[in-house]
Amino acid sequence: MPSYAAAAIKLFGLTTDPRKAGFILADGRMLDFTTGNGEEDRSRDHREVAKVLRDDALSGIAFDDMVHFMFVTGACRFMPEVVGFEFVTKPTIPQLQQMQLCIELLSEGYEVAVLEMSMVRTGEKLRHFYKEYTTKNIRRLHADVKAFWGQP
Repeated sequence: MPSYAAAAIKLFGLTTDPRKAGFILADGRMLDFTTGNGEEDRSRDHREVAKVLRDDALSGIAFDDMVHFMFVTGACRFMPEVVGFEFVTKPTIPQLQQMQLCIELLSEGYEVAVLEMSMVRTGEKLRHFYKEYTTKNIRRLHADVKAFWGQP
């Protein structure tokens, strides 16, 4: 099985700037989802990650392929424009650390962070969780992650 995470790094590159990130990989590194034309914010659609999975995903519009990428790599979909995180696998400690850093760096100017988690199995959702957190109750976010997936 090819390393989809390695292929994604080769295709998109990495960034340390959360405003430019599209995914947080299992090891905590973030995929650069700018087009490389000097923009300061994420400009690519998350579904473009489908190009890593299929040669015929030229337009990158396959939502199911994006979720499959997240599932097989453990990647977290990150939406810096709303400080949003979407997991379909249990977050790793490096991802939780990166998530906290992203919240700290981006929370200025935002009143909420968004967390969405889904347990999936071959195309079916077994459980789903969605919640918005104010900066005043951000600690609750970590407790909700632990409660949904179980203690690390």
